[in-house]
Amino acid sequence: MVGAVFVDKNKLFFCLIVCYNLRKQAIILRCGDVDLHWHVLKKWSKKHILSDALRTGDINQIWPQNKTITCSYDWSDDMDVKYNMIKHFAEIANLTLK
Repeated sequence: MVGAVFVDKNKLFFCLIVCYNLRKQAIILRCGDVDLHWHVLKKWSKKHILSDALRTGDINQIWPQNKTITCSYDWSDDMDVKYNMIKHFAEIANLTLK
């Protein structure tokens, strides 16, 4: 994983870029101490990229103060499917789903 820091007037944002063989696959964005967000590039979708990255425990080591994640939905999302997926991610990363 590769990290980068982005400073906003009011908050500190930090992101991890999930890479394999120098190919960017996903990004995990930390928004202050409150929340984590992620996006997996479409090319790498459904290849367990995020669950593999979360399973390592690196998130808890890098950001121990972050204990929660939330689930946000697009209009086209199946809400039950997405909620269960995010719940799975929370469990393997030892985070609480809000």
